[in-house]
Amino acid sequence: AYNYKGNVYCYCPETGTQREMSNGGFEKDRGTLKKLCPAKRYGIKCQGMEQCSVSQGIRIPLAENRRIFTPIDRASYKWEKEYKKRTAVERVNSRLDVKWVHRKKHVPGER
Repeated sequence: AYNYKGNVYCYCPETGTQREMSNGGFEKDRGTLKKLCPAKRYGIKCQGMEQCSVSQGIRIPLAENRRIFTPIDRASYKWEKEYKKRTAVERVNSRLDVKWVHRKKHVPGER
């Protein structure tokens, strides 16, 4: 299971506890994101680790949902850093547009 932010979750087969899987990086040659078992990665106790199908980790192809699964994992700190750069550039572009464009832009439906 995953959400719109790119967080992937696993469930303990014994207790049903939901945990967020950790980031294992991008595998360029396979075109997949790797997600790792949180119990193994962080040393969390998981009663159902022996029966768990994702204890070795999983690979998610980018084609699963290209908006959510990108080469830079959306649940990573690197994504946050890159996204801040993007929004900063958009703010600068907006300021330049307001300063140098003297006519009002046409908005459909507006008179």
